[in-house]
Amino acid sequence: MRKNIVIVVALFGLLALSSRPVFPGSAPRTESLSPQPILPGSSLSTATTLTIPAETQASVELLSGIQSQVSHPDDVVEARLLKAVSVDGRVALPEGTLFTGRVLGVRHARRLHRPAEITFRFEQIALPDGQEKPFGATISGLQGVIQKNVGLDAEGDLLARRSLPLKGVTYGFAGLGTSFALEAAVAGGSTILPVVSASSTAWLAYEFLWRRGREVNVPPQTQCTIRLEYPLSIQVSD
Repeated sequence: MRKNIVIVVALFGLLALSSRPVFPGSAPRTESLSPQPILPGSSLSTATTLTIPAETQASVELLSGIQSQVSHPDDVVEARLLKAVSVDGRVALPEGTLFTGRVLGVRHARRLHRPAEITFRFEQIALPDGQEKPFGATISGLQGVIQKNVGLDAEGDLLARRSLPLKGVTYGFAGLGTSFALEAAVAGGSTILPVVSASSTAWLAYEFLWRRGREVNVPPQTQCTIRLEYPLSIQVSD
């Protein structure tokens, strides 16, 4: 009987311990740490925006050729930056930055020595750190011997230089007129002069009327200068 009483008392003690209330604050406190925002200009900032102004010029090397005889509208042309571009003493465009452009229009060389013309623009930039941005730039200058045969207009379009200046074409037409006059003057006389005159007329007609002008031919590895058409913002690491 006494043993049963002890067991009952023990059970009531266990029940009392298990039903003990847990008061607020008795459990250990746990706090979650929310990330702090990075404020612009603080020491935790990791990048700065540099803006390259419009009309800035840069030296590049063409990786693709531009030729009026084989190029077509929408053909892609690539170039590589040869010298870094800096803003306020900091490098905005490092050497090796890639520029991608496309051919917008092609006009082939025509008769009367009229030269070929290619409209071209750079439209995309890719930095070594992976940044890719749209931008606009035109070719503002060509370097090396290529500039003897290819020029640029005010809008940056490529123009083949005339193989014969306009003064030469004028002289050619004058020569044709003289030749026709000579043929008419000696038509009833000598048989030699008309032959010579006819030969010179045919040569002048071919040289000044039939022959086409030069084509645009800018091969790969041509070095040139490009000019930004509008400002370009770049993120650089601090």
